[in-house]
Amino acid sequence: MGILHMLFVHYVINIIVAPFVIWTGKNTANFVGEVSQLHDQKYMDEGASGVWRYRATDVKCLDGYNNYEDGLYGEPSGKHSARCNGDERTFWGQFKWLMRNPFNKGKRTSNKYSCFVNDCRLVHWGSDKLSDKTSSEETKGWYFVCAVNTITGKEYYCYRCVFRECKWGQESWR
Repeated sequence: MGILHMLFVHYVINIIVAPFVIWTGKNTANFVGEVSQLHDQKYMDEGASGVWRYRATDVKCLDGYNNYEDGLYGEPSGKHSARCNGDERTFWGQFKWLMRNPFNKGKRTSNKYSCFVNDCRLVHWGSDKLSDKTSSEETKGWYFVCAVNTITGKEYYCYRCVFRECKWGQESWR
């Protein structure tokens, strides 16, 4: 099955399932007990609604569509809320966020899409030592990174920003 076929199937399934996830969603607490928090001021200045709440469905067969960190309303920071002009609680605002949730959950909970921190070794193309724990102007930027699972040997590739100050075109990516 080709990548375009897989993407098409993914979107068709999401279009069918998303309304059920939204209609069965309830305000609750996420996996660390957070129920709500204020959005960051920078996103409120860009149009965020001001308050994030965790909302998810408790229907077991729809669990793959839950985002166990952010819920149906987007990130607690307010980034998605700002993109929706504060309308993240509407059907359309939740729908736009929900379209990414199955892959998002899969990459955080499945070895098929990701290498868990305790089971992988990170490699990158370059000579700098990389760390997102220290600040250095010399190593700030984008890097092609490979995570190698130390148990299975499977390799996962990505393009990674070190330090959250990276720019891609005119938009800031996190």
